[in-house]
Amino acid sequence: MDPAQPLGRIEGELPVLPNGAAQVPALAVPAKPSRIYSYGESDISILFLPDQVTKMKDAIQAWEGIDRAVPVAPTFVGAEPEIIKQVIEEPETYPVFYLSSIVYHNAADWAVWVSGFKITPSKNETDVNIISVTKDMVTLSWKPKYGEAITRRVNEKLFSPIDTVKNKLSKAQNVRFDDTTGTIIFSLNQNQSFAVGYFSTFEGYMESPKLDPLLSNTVAIGSPAVPPSVPPVQTPPRPSAPNNNPMVQGGPPLPATPTFSMQPRQ
Repeated sequence: MDPAQPLGRIEGELPVLPNGAAQVPALAVPAKPSRIYSYGESDISILFLPDQVTKMKDAIQAWEGIDRAVPVAPTFVGAEPEIIKQVIEEPETYPVFYLSSIVYHNAADWAVWVSGFKITPSKNETDVNIISVTKDMVTLSWKPKYGEAITRRVNEKLFSPIDTVKNKLSKAQNVRFDDTTGTIIFSLNQNQSFAVGYFSTFEGYMESPKLDPLLSNTVAIGSPAVPPSVPPVQTPPRPSAPNNNPMVQGGPPLPATPTFSMQPRQ
């Protein structure tokens, strides 16, 4: 070996130690902990002595190293809203207004027969009102007592379908509903009828159809939701720190570990 060559500097070779020198073992690099604790990775403290830092770390590791069950947020259980269906008031069959004849002399002298009742300018014992009369046509108004049912059937088109009677429909359908007053206004020629169940006018007399009853959807709020009984979370006993507490040796006390309430949020 060339004396001028420094020890351990020969390229490609391991360092050569003098005869008799002890082999120095390689320094072991500490493994990085798999769990990160709240005190971090630093070993430096300006408040505590090294042995106190070690004892506090041991205590924190013992406390934080326990796997605790994570409480599950409770779900509130309450009564489902109860839907109560009520039948809306209306007759079993709606009326039919049939105009059988008109006798007209002038605006102050006339007579009409509606569903068998004679109506004149001075006498009317029915619940229909005569708006106008000509020799060919009568315009009437009728305000039913069950306006809620009529309003809903008009708005949701819930009257009887006319497919089977469409051949009897009159050419002019002069029918309208005033939802502000709840009044039906319709016009009829002689020998025509207005069937409320169809909400249409027909030639000749038309039988009243049978309608399915109207059901209202009334939602009754059930009892308010209440939290279920949640069993208390069992907190494991706090482990004691290894060795002796620094307080016994006159050092500063360990920092208190906070405790948390596991009660469900109100």
